[in-house]
Amino acid sequence: MQSEGDKVLDKGDIAKIARTMIRLFYEGNQTQKSRYYAGDMVCVSPDITGRYESRISSPSCWVCMDRQDAVFLMGDCLVTYRTGNGCAKGAVCQYSMLLRKRDKGICLTALHISERTGKEFCLTDVMEHTYYLREADILYLESGHNRTYWHIGHKIIEVTGCLVHVEKELPDSFVRIHKSFIVNVIHVARIVRCSLELSNGDILQIPVKKYTEVRSRITEAKRLNDKGV
Repeated sequence: MQSEGDKVLDKGDIAKIARTMIRLFYEGNQTQKSRYYAGDMVCVSPDITGRYESRISSPSCWVCMDRQDAVFLMGDCLVTYRTGNGCAKGAVCQYSMLLRKRDKGICLTALHISERTGKEFCLTDVMEHTYYLREADILYLESGHNRTYWHIGHKIIEVTGCLVHVEKELPDSFVRIHKSFIVNVIHVARIVRCSLELSNGDILQIPVKKYTEVRSRITEAKRLNDKGV
């Protein structure tokens, strides 16, 4: 990525560049990548062939080494995408990269990406259709009239059964925020007073009396999830 004139890049600038590089991997086209990726770049990553509408959110980045000629970084983000049959999928992406400093800017010379999807679920809906989901695919669960609604991207799967029974089978990355909602914390993009916003833009309400407790539980769950605990 080109720097502005002879501007010295600080850690904030480098972190911004790193987030741009990882966005290009998932979202960019070949022309865009050729502007910033070195021709001899080494890349170890999942096969993303057959993915469509890939998007990343909640990116984070840490500068681990900053030398005169190179920078080494690590970070993570949430990646969501669609497969050929239109199904919404998701995963937590963890990455490391080596950036080389050159006279006219910075380019990416090495990139390592791994994805983890967590627990897998097999659901049969009220129409007897069977779905195989990964933990990262699920945004939140909603209860209603002896039904549980699994929200995955732009699709909702309606399953017979109470939310309280499903809750016992969920991993620690799921937190109940309301009697009717359980959220997957990896999709929580923002928490404001008495509500939260998910990675797809949905906004869910948090009861006033439970707000402080719920916020603390989500913060702790996200911290443990980021560490891979």
